[in-house]
Amino acid sequence: MRYEIAWAVSKIICVLILFAITMYAGYSIR
Repeated sequence: MRYEIAWAVSKIICVLILFAITMYAGYSIR
């Protein structure tokens, strides 16, 4: 696997994790 592909995949995973945490926190507050 190329370095660029691994970097892009890791960035996408980080964004998805941040999005999931934000959604979970938003539902928890309500």
